[in-house]
Amino acid sequence: MMIRMGGKYFMAKIITGVELKELVSQGNIIQNADMNCAEGIKYDFRLGSKLLKSYFGDPIDIEKDLLTVDEKNKAVVEPGEVVFVLSKERLSLPKDIYIQLSPKRSLSQDGIELLGGLTVDPRYEGYLVFGLKNVAGKPYKLKVGTKIVGANFFRLSDGEEITDDDIPSSIEDFPQRLQELIDKYVPVNPQNLAEELRNLQKAFEDSQEKLKEDVRYLKSQVEEFAKDLIKESAKREEETNSLSNKLDHVEGKIEGIARENILYGERLANMSETLKNVNETTSSLHDELIGNKAVSKVTSNVKTIIVTAMLTLAGTVIGGAILYYLGLI
Repeated sequence: MMIRMGGKYFMAKIITGVELKELVSQGNIIQNADMNCAEGIKYDFRLGSKLLKSYFGDPIDIEKDLLTVDEKNKAVVEPGEVVFVLSKERLSLPKDIYIQLSPKRSLSQDGIELLGGLTVDPRYEGYLVFGLKNVAGKPYKLKVGTKIVGANFFRLSDGEEITDDDIPSSIEDFPQRLQELIDKYVPVNPQNLAEELRNLQKAFEDSQEKLKEDVRYLKSQVEEFAKDLIKESAKREEETNSLSNKLDHVEGKIEGIARENILYGERLANMSETLKNVNETTSSLHDELIGNKAVSKVTSNVKTIIVTAMLTLAGTVIGGAILYYLGLI
């Protein structure tokens, strides 16, 4: 089998059957191993007791730190949560053996996704670190010793061992970067999200119904306002027409008064002219019949009569005009 590691390609042969069990039984490559986990072409690595979970903050040991039933019930992967675990086994690979990992089918059937690298390079020493993500709708109980990942062991051909420069870093506990990640990590529960989504949907539907009610109310208010506005407009139009008619009537009366005044003026002028003629005629007759003195006296009497008549006529005309105007108002 051709594999690629560190930018180089190597030929490798899978270790199976009796050779695999012998490799495990020696206890050199796999420490804390269980022979029952070596089957066919794989060795199944198990869940260890070390747990890194946001609820606890710092790494804990399930078997040593969780003493009460309530505490042990917290050793679960909640829906939507990610926790990190260490393998129960510890590796010490020689320079000519590497491992390919694959999640156990039973793990995926429980709704658990396995996070982490799937290749363990030659000369690695330490535990395996895995992330467990729960994509199911119920908590997953963490039980020490549960098989979580299968491993195929491969032996490199002679002369293809890795050099000292390619030695991978050892992991004896959770890396600092993972601990910092968990310190800031907030699990997201799909059930909670679904509930929040339903609440948001309900709130949205309620707000839509409230908006419809508000629109209906505003529409009715606008319709009532429009009706009142139309009524008020009709009333104003009626009052305007009435005032216009009254104005036309007043203007007509004013024009009639103006015409009457013109007629009265003309009549007064005619009467004045007539009186003047009468005065002249009277003066002439007086001169002829009586003489200058008589004329003077007669003339004085006639003038008095004429002035009195003219004042009487003028008073009558003006009084009539005033009474006519007052009657109009």
